[in-house]
Amino acid sequence: MGSSVGEFIGLLLLDLLKILAPVLIVILIVGLVYIGLLIVKAKFADKSEQKIPQLLLGAFSQASILLIEKLPTLLIILAMITGFSFLVNFGTSVYKIYENQTRIKELTVFCKNLGNQDKIAQIIVGEKGFDSDGEYGMYEVDIYDSITGEVISENEYKIKGRDLRLDSMVINFEYSEIGGGSQKNLAFPYRIFSNKISPEDAIVLENLFTTDSPDTILDGEVEGMLGLSREAFRNRAKEFIEIIKDPLQSQELGIRSSYGNTITIPANAEEGDEYAISVEATGGLSLKKIEW
Repeated sequence: MGSSVGEFIGLLLLDLLKILAPVLIVILIVGLVYIGLLIVKAKFADKSEQKIPQLLLGAFSQASILLIEKLPTLLIILAMITGFSFLVNFGTSVYKIYENQTRIKELTVFCKNLGNQDKIAQIIVGEKGFDSDGEYGMYEVDIYDSITGEVISENEYKIKGRDLRLDSMVINFEYSEIGGGSQKNLAFPYRIFSNKISPEDAIVLENLFTTDSPDTILDGEVEGMLGLSREAFRNRAKEFIEIIKDPLQSQELGIRSSYGNTITIPANAEEGDEYAISVEATGGLSLKKIEW
């Protein structure tokens, strides 16, 4: 609350400066023009023999006297202009604060719903063997919707090498938010590689962070997004991607850290083995073999 009040007062003071600065500049310019005209009139119209410094002093004195005489009128006009502009900017400032609070609230709802499910992926080991390129493995990679817990991507890959490595973007929130039940850590699988395939040559998985246009994913997610309209979900999802890249904005949202985390399906995994990858409350990911 204190932060909001401070932000509100700061915005009002800034707006007041923005209002007064142009008015004072106009008054200064008018005054200088008036002084200049007085000097020209004294020098040329009256054929004055006075030097420029004397003319300048006299013109400044006349301008000062005129300013004092007209000061009440000028103050009334200034007060009217300032009052009107202040009311307009006051309303704008209030709206900005309301809009920012609404934005933060929507982002919080967005993040909370993204963390409804802990399981982010399941990998099933298929055939393993050798071909002309050497050792390989077949893997079915299922990516889960963190909102509904449903499979949103199910693809089989032939991976060169002895193992499979899955990279995810992990987003850890402050312990206070996790402990209070208001938030869960998040993770988004985004690429797979192996001991023979470098991360630079990895197979990219589609998610909010890897697609050029996340609209397709957003359309699929939005129906399960409780508490937000379609447009609000779309806007906050796109904003969330940018916030993760900015440490200062991340702090505002309660994000403690964000980083890449690699989970490896071991080389000794056999055909038919299944592994679940989940987000841990303490941070990071866990790999668990599913026993039937």
